Amino acid sequence: MSISSEWVLFGVQLGGSTLFSQLTDTGMNPQLETIVARGASAVNPQFKGQVAAAPEAKFTTQQLATLLGLTGNNSWYGISGTIDLLYRRRVYLGSRYAPNTTNHLRLRGQAGILRWDTIRAADKGQAEAQCTLTIISDGTNPMLAYAGSVNLGSLVPTSAEHYVMGPCYINDTLLPALQEWSFASNAQVRVDRDSGLNYPTFASVDTGEPVFTGRTLDNSLWSTHGFDFKALTSARVFLRALGVSGPVADATTSHIKLANNSGSTPPALKHLDENAGADGNASNGFELHFIDPVADAPLAVSVGVAIA
Repeated sequence: MSISSEWVLFGVQLGGSTLFSQLTDTGMNPQLETIVARGASAVNPQFKGQVAAAPEAKFTTQQLATLLGLTGNNSWYGISGTIDLLYRRRVYLGSRYAPNTTNHLRLRGQAGILRWDTIRAADKGQAEAQCTLTIISDGTNPMLAYAGSVNLGSLVPTSAEHYVMGPCYINDTLLPALQEWSFASNAQVRVDRDSGLNYPTFASVDTGEPVFTGRTLDNSLWSTHGFDFKALTSARVFLRALGVSGPVADATTSHIKLANNSGSTPPALKHLDENAGADGNASNGFELHFIDPVADAPLAVSVGVAIA
């Protein structure tokens, strides 16, 4: 026997329009729950039935402007249209079939919620986001439908959005020697089923807690902000656009900013620590929790801005 067909990841398309094609990986977890039963004295199972499924798809992307343009000041985006996971077919003894041929595969969901779980950036590395798609049924169609012989039409994979770690400002003062940072949304999505159905037909964001974690080689962090950051009033961090000639200049309006909402309570420090080895640089890590007890909008996200 021989292998007759193989496919490669092509992209994730939301609502029939937004395509994420800058992907490093994707995975699907159907999250099946089953009942396995046996009669009295039986050794092996005699019955197996599926009682629940709640599919989730995870992917990692560098398309941060597209992603944050969708989610805005939230870390999530509700999708009332289709959710497509697309796979492009390989050519035996060749490369790939053209997208506008009926050789490709599709997994289609009917509705759901996209959320970014973490956004990470580090020195000499490309920034990327880890995302989760919670998929539900629209009450009529299945949560996920498989289709072969799919024509990808005019869809074309692109690689136009690239960002690297940008600066961080605390109390409007540049934090020097930053080495790495990450933003975690900690968003949790709730799904519910109707009248014993085995698939969810309702999804909603339950909770979230934006947390910014960074590490710097600047030991003046202790003297400037103390151990408790009681004087903390604001924090903002940037993703710097990367061009073919290198990092893009500050004044160019092509960067991304994540900051505490200016009308909300300032972020709160959870911890400040030091890590020093016998032969290495001492570094300081810190963790800021973005909170807003009034408007429930702790984050302010801006795409296409200058660094300032």
